[in-house]
Amino acid sequence: MPFQKKIKYRTRFGESIILKLREEKRSSEEFEIYLSQLSLEELIGLKLELSAKMFANNKFYGFPLWKAMPKIVKDALLNFALRATSSQREAAIFLGIDQSHLTQMIKKFKIDMEIIDLTKKSDILNPQNLNVDLVPLP
Repeated sequence: MPFQKKIKYRTRFGESIILKLREEKRSSEEFEIYLSQLSLEELIGLKLELSAKMFANNKFYGFPLWKAMPKIVKDALLNFALRATSSQREAAIFLGIDQSHLTQMIKKFKIDMEIIDLTKKSDILNPQNLNVDLVPLP
């Protein structure tokens, strides 16, 4: 009888982004497989192209995209690093910056550390947090 792995993404302090998006029906295992095959550059380009199609002539009217991108990317990296590591020290090492710079970035990007503490520890980076059950296929 064939078996399929059933993976439950759970963390000690909260949900992973994968679980959150799956519960909101905005992601699936199949979608994540396709997504994992794209480079970060391809993913950003795809997202921009899809977003531009919502506007006439593929333009983001009045949005300073070039100027905003570094802040958008740094905010995403900072949030991920803080959730995926067990301490601010580890997050700083992960990002390749010193701890005082990390503290400055947390203040600059107005990161709510109480929310970060609730969703700490990424299942993706820590396989020990994965709960894998074998489920028979129908």
